[in-house]
Amino acid sequence: MPASAADVVEVVLRAPEDVSRRFWGPYFVVVYDKLRNRFLILADPCGQHPVFYRLAADGTLHVGNQIADFAVIGGAAREPDARFLHQFLVHGCGDATRTGWSGISLLPPGQALCWTRVDAPELFRAWSPWRWGTQANSREFVDLLTMVHRSMLRDRDAIVLELSGGVDSTSLAVALRRAELHRRTTAITHFDPMRASSNEVSIARSVAESCDIEHRTYPLLARLPFSSVDCLRAVARPTTKLCFLAREDDMARRGFPGNDGVMLNGHGGDSLYLAPPPFSILVDAVSSLRMARAASALRALSIQYRLPIWSVLRLAGNGATEHLRSAFSQKAQAVVQGKQSERPAAGLYDDVLLDISLRLKPSRRYQIAALAAILDDALVQPYPSHSRPVMPFLSQPIVEHALRTRLEETFSADYNRLNVRQAVYRASGLRNLWRTDKGDIMHAALQGIKANHAHVRETCLDGWCASAGFIDVDGMSKIIKRTALGYPTGLMEITRIYAAEMFVLGLGGNA
Repeated sequence: MPASAADVVEVVLRAPEDVSRRFWGPYFVVVYDKLRNRFLILADPCGQHPVFYRLAADGTLHVGNQIADFAVIGGAAREPDARFLHQFLVHGCGDATRTGWSGISLLPPGQALCWTRVDAPELFRAWSPWRWGTQANSREFVDLLTMVHRSMLRDRDAIVLELSGGVDSTSLAVALRRAELHRRTTAITHFDPMRASSNEVSIARSVAESCDIEHRTYPLLARLPFSSVDCLRAVARPTTKLCFLAREDDMARRGFPGNDGVMLNGHGGDSLYLAPPPFSILVDAVSSLRMARAASALRALSIQYRLPIWSVLRLAGNGATEHLRSAFSQKAQAVVQGKQSERPAAGLYDDVLLDISLRLKPSRRYQIAALAAILDDALVQPYPSHSRPVMPFLSQPIVEHALRTRLEETFSADYNRLNVRQAVYRASGLRNLWRTDKGDIMHAALQGIKANHAHVRETCLDGWCASAGFIDVDGMSKIIKRTALGYPTGLMEITRIYAAEMFVLGLGGNA
């Protein structure tokens, strides 16, 4: 049931770290502690209610959840943070406490802020993924997901579910039916009509029919990625979603999800439940003295990846030292250049990953690092424009369920996310949960660059990144030309540069 403001304030004043133990939801709380003359600011630990702040020159602290408001209320200059943007271009992410706006910071998910008016704001951890990883399972996955649906969607009259027919979106459809929210729901399936591997319409339609949900389709090629748009919104950080704005504008014109509706998707489910499983999961099993399971997991990984056993052992050993401090990053090619190429200095869970009890649990570290990457990606949601999508897999109860799971039990020789598949299958009987293939969206991106070749060249080669000296213009020109011919090498660099340019244009209020 909804918590009262008085109960929340009482817990915040007594022990801010207890808020996430007592309550969950997309909350943002500012409390003034009169006895200690300080302000305490907390947000939900899974990043579904972002909070930004800025310390003005006169010592005033501005706090809010709409970053564009800072340009008006907080008097912040609409200038890009060059260091953060360069980190994004090189590594795909930046410091956890920074935004792409110069002078505006982010309150990272899981941390709280304390401010005493005379000192700079101080951050401290109010929720830790590793704290929850040591507890036992408490509820069946489907029951937990159904509860999350009822809590997050009970006041929504119109729900648009992005339904691919895969494990995550099917789980959401089943939970909607169990929560008796299916009558308010329309399922939409994105498909590429030119690629059989991306046309999952028949599977998604069968799921929708089984759950008594209205079903519609949307072709991915209707508005290609990298198409120009008339208006750009100011967002907190660059994100690859900014390459797909034309499609999202077109969906909005078609009435998805409507002014009163909300989008619902399964973002994050595959990463949280380790699809595909990392090889280092063997080390976790051995460190827990589960030798029999380690042996069977070794065989299962060998079959799943079609590798000899000694190769699986070698890869498990190589992965044993990953993520001892830093989270995921993927370095760009040398065409992204510049002096400030260091990795982000403040990752979301750097302090957690250094915990000595995680030293012998590389797959748990991998899962925690994956969670950090998911939350970073989920921060910016440009579509729909009037509200953030609802992402049940990134709700606190589901995140904690995943972190409580024995990772060596999440896969077999044929399937990943085994505990999720089994739970939803028991509740629904849907056979599509045992599919092992996955749709492909790369073709749509390549088609977008081919169809919008001149626009992509102009955006990437004549924009802010080039003027800042962050890219090799000649090398980037060659990459764009090859990618337009259908070669995917270089797609990551094009996507990051294009996203950064869209971010800068939106930041400046330009179309």
